[in-house]
Amino acid sequence: MTLTTYLAELLGLYIALVGVVTIVKPRAMRDVLMAFVAQHPLLFLLATLRVLIGLAIVLSHNRMVGDATDDRHTDRLDHPAAWHRDVAGAR
Repeated sequence: MTLTTYLAELLGLYIALVGVVTIVKPRAMRDVLMAFVAQHPLLFLLATLRVLIGLAIVLSHNRMVGDATDDRHTDRLDHPAAWHRDVAGAR
């Protein structure tokens, strides 16, 4: 199993579980989230953790193939200059 497949399964399962809990117990989830947002240090800690996890995912998928002008789909998504071009072009 590749890292990408593993991460997709892991994150997909997490998102599915949170979605089911949100649908089944919406009032409890709202109460938990409101209490969580009220605690700023905890919110900052979670934001920092999310950035670190995001960086770990990006760095583990660091495939710089092709050049910035290459229009093949796989290369465009993996190159930072192409990311900028795609986001700027999406407006």
